[in-house]
Amino acid sequence: MRASHGLPSEFARGAHARVGEGIAGWVAMRNQALLLGEKPPNEELGRHYKTERTITSALSLPLSLGDRVVGVLNVNRIHSGEPFRDDHLDVLRVFGAHIAAVIDRAEMVERLGSRARELEEDVEELSELNRMKDVFLATASHELKTPLSSVIAYAELLDDQEDRLTREQAREFVGRLRGEAQRLLGLVDDILDLSRLESGTMALKLGSVSVNEIVRGAIATTKGLARKYGIEVLADLDESLPQLPLDEVKIRQVVVNLLVNGVKFSPRGSTVTVRTRTDGRFLRVEVNDVGPGIAPETALHIFELFGQGAGADGEGRNGLGLGLHLVKRLTELHGGHVGVQSRPDEGSTFWVKLPLAAAEAGEGPLAEAA
Repeated sequence: MRASHGLPSEFARGAHARVGEGIAGWVAMRNQALLLGEKPPNEELGRHYKTERTITSALSLPLSLGDRVVGVLNVNRIHSGEPFRDDHLDVLRVFGAHIAAVIDRAEMVERLGSRARELEEDVEELSELNRMKDVFLATASHELKTPLSSVIAYAELLDDQEDRLTREQAREFVGRLRGEAQRLLGLVDDILDLSRLESGTMALKLGSVSVNEIVRGAIATTKGLARKYGIEVLADLDESLPQLPLDEVKIRQVVVNLLVNGVKFSPRGSTVTVRTRTDGRFLRVEVNDVGPGIAPETALHIFELFGQGAGADGEGRNGLGLGLHLVKRLTELHGGHVGVQSRPDEGSTFWVKLPLAAAEAGEGPLAEAA
C-alpha cells in the first residue's frame, strides 16, 4: 500500500499483496479493470471478497503503461445504496492513465538519480585510480632510474679508469654494480608479479621445503641492504617445524619483502628480528622492527596496493609501495594470511601464517588449487 484515503488504519498500515492475490493481485496479474457489486460475478472472484468489510460496490483497475502494470487503484463504497457504474469506471481509467504516467516518471527519476550516484562513485574511483597510477609511475620512474644511473656510472667508471683502479677498487665497483643491477631486477620482478596476480595468471611451483631455510636465504639476500643502513638482522627459528609444500621462490620473496620493509623503516644501529614458530594450526613467520610504528588507521590499509603508510627517512629508503601488497597476495595464494601489530613510536611486527594442514595433506590438493 503506497497511499490511501478513507481507509481504516488497520487495513492500510503495512498492507501488501502478491500478484494474483486478492482483488488487486487479480487485476495486476491480468491487467484488467473490474466493476464489482455486492455479489461476486463468479466463484474465482468470490474467493477474494471480504464480507466483514460490507463493501457494496468497488472499482479496481490497473495502472498500466502498455503491457506493464505499475500499480492498482481500488475505490470502494461501503454501506452505500448507489453502486458504481460504467461511466465511473471510464472516468477512473482517465485518472489512472495520468497516475501511471506520474509513477513511471517518478521511477525514471529515481533510476536516473541512482545511476547518477553510481556514476559519481565510478568517477571518484577512476579519479583515485588515475591518481594512484600517476603516483606509481612517478615513483617507479624514480626508483628504476636510480639503480640504472648507478649501473651506468659504475660501468663508465670501470671503463674510463680501468688502468688506474686497483684490483680491490675494481672488485668493490663490480660488487656495487651487481647490487644495483639486482635491485633493479627485483623492482622489475615485483611489477611483473603484480601484473600476473592482477590478471590471474600467477602459477605456483610447489615443493616440500623448510621455511627456516627460506628465512635464512632471505636474510642472506637482505644482508647487503641491512649493512648499508647499519641494521643488524637477527634470527630466532624453531628448528622443529615441518616442511611445507610451498613455492620456495615466492615465499622467499614474501620474507625478503618483510625484511626489506623492516630495514627501510628502522633507525641506524637497531635490529630487525625474524622468528618462526607454530601458532595453532599455522606456521608463523614474523618480522619485528623498532621503527616509527604505524597508526591504527594506517594499519588497516598497509597491505593494500600503494598502501605503505610510513614515509621515507631521508636516506632514500622509500619504494614502490608494492612489497606488502605482494606479501599479502602471495601468502593468500598459499592458503595463508598476513597481519601487523604496531603502535606509533613502538615498532612493528609483521606476520605471515601458512597452514600446517598443507604439510599433512601433501602437495596434491594445494598444487591443484594453486
